[in-house]
Amino acid sequence: MPIMPGFYQVEQLGHRVSIGYCEEVDALGGQLLRITIPALPADDSHEATEEAEAYIGIGALYQLTRISEARALAALHERRPRRHLSMLPAPIDSDDDSEEI
Repeated sequence: MPIMPGFYQVEQLGHRVSIGYCEEVDALGGQLLRITIPALPADDSHEATEEAEAYIGIGALYQLTRISEARALAALHERRPRRHLSMLPAPIDSDDDSEEI
């Protein structure tokens, strides 16, 4: 039975979880699940992400949970890389020997 295209949380063997727009496609001689992961813009604490696609063999799927687009985007927002390095203070100049401790 084909899945209804839409946003899903996809749990795969190997403890991998993907979130995105999913649909079944015929490719490489069989049925695959195509996951389109939307691009997200950068904000104050997160890096921007580019749109990506992944193809997963049906046999590697553990569970599909249909979710709303808003929930998918919120979950992707939380999972993307944070800007940790930009929040660190500037390094101390170690070449300044004028002051001894």
